[in-house]
Amino acid sequence: MYLNNVEERMIRGEFGAAKALALKVIVKVGEALGAQELVEVKHAHISGISYLNIGDPGLELIEDIVKSGGVVEVFTSANPYVVISDYLGSKHSDQVIGKQLRLVNLLNRVGVKFYTCVPYEVRPPKLGEHLAWAESNAVLYANTVLGALSNKEGGPLALLAAIAGRTYKSGVHIPSNRKPRVLINAVDVDEAELGFLGLMMGELVGERIPYISGLRFRNAYGLKSFLAALGTSSNTPMAVIEGVTPGYGELVAGVNYEEVFNLSYGDVRSYVKRFVGDIAAGRGLYLVGCPHLSRDELLLVLKTLSEEVIKGNITSDLSRRELWITTYEGFVSGDVLELANKLVKYNVKVLPNVCAVVSRLDLLKVDYVVTDSVKACSYIGRLCKIPVAVLPTRELIRMYLYGNLRTYL
Repeated sequence: MYLNNVEERMIRGEFGAAKALALKVIVKVGEALGAQELVEVKHAHISGISYLNIGDPGLELIEDIVKSGGVVEVFTSANPYVVISDYLGSKHSDQVIGKQLRLVNLLNRVGVKFYTCVPYEVRPPKLGEHLAWAESNAVLYANTVLGALSNKEGGPLALLAAIAGRTYKSGVHIPSNRKPRVLINAVDVDEAELGFLGLMMGELVGERIPYISGLRFRNAYGLKSFLAALGTSSNTPMAVIEGVTPGYGELVAGVNYEEVFNLSYGDVRSYVKRFVGDIAAGRGLYLVGCPHLSRDELLLVLKTLSEEVIKGNITSDLSRRELWITTYEGFVSGDVLELANKLVKYNVKVLPNVCAVVSRLDLLKVDYVVTDSVKACSYIGRLCKIPVAVLPTRELIRMYLYGNLRTYL
């Protein structure tokens, strides 16, 4: 691989042991993937920082990086981590919480700026900007919607790219590799089915970039949720979406597709039925914010909750369920905080910087989950082995406050 003068000096250790190690690993990975040079990145985003995911080996790795003087070279953010507050009185052990906080402290020392799975809501990358991002929904959003350039990196490699300020120039960092390989002629679906459509498409495309034609998004939240689901079931770093992706016309010009999928509404309904199951009685967790809500989305959810509460028709017993709304801490201020504080007595919690999916809800004695996120449904069902139902956000809110889940399914 070609290295410029600065990179040669870096790999020789002139800028410290941590940067030398980081660049050596990036070069080896790049060479294995056929990259001929490196590219400077403007923003790195690290995934996999839940202690319940990476355990002591991951914690020790980050400690070693800190001890070797590792400091990020570029703007760096990281994914959310384990929920450290309680759920109906149940909490993770002091050991788990303590080690999770140690992880966050170490990452702060390295130079991480904030924790969220939607870094594009906090620092939107520019068109054509090179990134080293490791969160699947964020990579898809950056490439597909904003026209930035990032492969779907592994969490440790994104951290090393942050320290080196570079990643290998391969994959979708190269314009010719951003061409779609499969065509999906989609059908318009409603809010509740949009995420399932993304999950379904992900299974069809695998690692390939799809061109999606005929799909309409009513709002930014629907687009974000669709891409999050697409990233859950596939390894593709981007989609080319008609009317959404910058320069989509040029990207699809002259393409000979490997496969063409023509989806009908019946196909989508049949797919959705695979996820309909019985929701057990007991302690319920209602979850909104996977991916994290933007400030506007957060405000809308809280206002919707407040409007329902003001009606005064809540007769349901809320003692055996909680509603979690997850977001970035910078969005929890002013009118958002005022509304959130008023809803605490209804077991509504706005939880910044954390993620329910990586929190092993079964260990918190959650019996079932209701969410508006197909991504959360897929992961929680597989990781925690507890029943999960998906409802549109407004119906989820009404279900939470008034009960009787089965009337919504």
